[in-house]
Amino acid sequence: MTAAAEGIIVSRGQAWSAQERATLWALAGGGCTAGEAARRLGRAKSEVRAEAWRLGVPLVPAEGRWTKGEENRLVELAGRCSAAYVAAELGRSIPSVRSKAKEMAVLWVGPRLAIGGVVARRYSKREDAEILDAVRIGRPIREVAIALNGRSQKSVRRRLDRLRGRNR
Repeated sequence: MTAAAEGIIVSRGQAWSAQERATLWALAGGGCTAGEAARRLGRAKSEVRAEAWRLGVPLVPAEGRWTKGEENRLVELAGRCSAAYVAAELGRSIPSVRSKAKEMAVLWVGPRLAIGGVVARRYSKREDAEILDAVRIGRPIREVAIALNGRSQKSVRRRLDRLRGRNR
């Protein structure tokens, strides 16, 4: 069994062989992440990323491929929640969720009104009070947005500006 097969990192700064480069291309074609490629090649993840970047090899982002369950959950939540909420629910980044939704032709439309592809819904009095209370105690807007059923940070900031204008 080779060191690479055992998951042992054997090289640090050693030159890449033609066979390793070919293997890296093959792994990328199979949808491999940098971590998976590093384990299979017996190299550090940083070395794999650097060589992939130098060669223009398209490795899968660290978040990895979407499972069927995640795709189904995205479709289910898209009509009711913001991309921020879906991202938090699935443990993925907001850009990743938006990109996947676009790839799957999922529209953020449901019981709410869609304006220019962005879902809008009215804020309740409870949400207004929660925003004002959270800001008073210094809670980050990001946390407030997620707590409000995944409202976007931008939406919460805009609402806060309106509420402050109204409360002055």
